[in-house]
Amino acid sequence: MSAAAGRWLPWAIGAAGLALAAVAGVDAVAIARPGAGWSLPPLPAAYDVASARLRRSDPARARALSRAALAWRPVDGRAWLDLALLDADGGGQLGAAARQELERSYETTPYDPGLAAERLALAYSHWPELPDDLRQAAVSEVRTTWIFPEQRGRLMAAVQQVSSPKGKLALAMELFRLKVAEDVAESRPGPAS
Repeated sequence: MSAAAGRWLPWAIGAAGLALAAVAGVDAVAIARPGAGWSLPPLPAAYDVASARLRRSDPARARALSRAALAWRPVDGRAWLDLALLDADGGGQLGAAARQELERSYETTPYDPGLAAERLALAYSHWPELPDDLRQAAVSEVRTTWIFPEQRGRLMAAVQQVSSPKGKLALAMELFRLKVAEDVAESRPGPAS
């Protein structure tokens, strides 16, 4: 993704969401109340509950559910990730559609503990073929998620979900580097009082 696209794409996605809300009859004034900040229309309740379960049992329905969620909320990182996971299920190379959906997932929701394990497993499973900007997004997500000790178990579990040996090694080495840096920082004496 170019630097210019990186600056305008989130705004374009937001504008598209407002346009979809207007077409769907949602009151745009209620969405953007002064002083209340931006709030987006809620996702269909079924989407939150069914997205991961349906990917395995009924991929066509999962795809339709993700598309419906994106019609309401084009900035939904979970829906973009679900589409990327569905398009990547064939194994082998990460196709153009799955790569774009993974990229949109990172653009719309760069850091989300609920997405991190699945998204990192997908990204690192296709590590050798990922463009540099997606690699940087994945490494940034690992480093940001590492800050929260309660999320470290999920990061460690993500290593086991990575199917590519190169990707598994890259993720394990990044986690090892973070752990060593943390241990070194903790072993340094504090400032003299």
